[in-house]
Amino acid sequence: MGKGTFLIALFGIVVCFGIWNVRVLSKHKELPSFAASKWDINSFHLDAAKRVGCSFISSSSDFKKNLATGDLVKVESSKGFFIPNLNHSCAAMTPNAKQIVQQMGLEFYRQTGCSFIVTSMTRTAQQQKKLSKGNINAASESAHCYGITFDVSYINFEKCTNKSVQDLSSILENTVQFFRKEGLILAIKEKRQKCFHITVLFNP
Repeated sequence: MGKGTFLIALFGIVVCFGIWNVRVLSKHKELPSFAASKWDINSFHLDAAKRVGCSFISSSSDFKKNLATGDLVKVESSKGFFIPNLNHSCAAMTPNAKQIVQQMGLEFYRQTGCSFIVTSMTRTAQQQKKLSKGNINAASESAHCYGITFDVSYINFEKCTNKSVQDLSSILENTVQFFRKEGLILAIKEKRQKCFHITVLFNP
């Protein structure tokens, strides 16, 4: 396959995903409520991160290299999601993971007019080691070090006064479960940290 043909094929895959995703999400006036099911254990997240994510980010130097090559891109607050100042991670992900965060934000905003809060994104191994000393949920080896994992609070939301926290939390969980059922993400509902730990699977 020539380079031109390959680029055309790749562009077609990306466009088709965008059209498919908009079509799937827009056909639901309200996302379906899924019965409680087993969440995806941490080892699944780590395995997926190694297969789908960028190369392991050991240090700030590795992080900067991935930004320079485009394997990681910066992520800023947008419609449906808000990123505060992150103390133990960096607001950057792989381009595919960024796209999923944006799609989840748009769907949540469509239903609520509010934004969910991203509490953590990509971490270096150094950041992970420091965090694991004080956070029982922070494993010594983490999917966060591969650029496709992020955490979302299910008890705090940005600029929302028209719905209760309970309602927002329920809608957010349904949104997470919807993307999970579509095979786009893995997810864990963490009890101590009150967040969804999400790893992106989409990799065209």
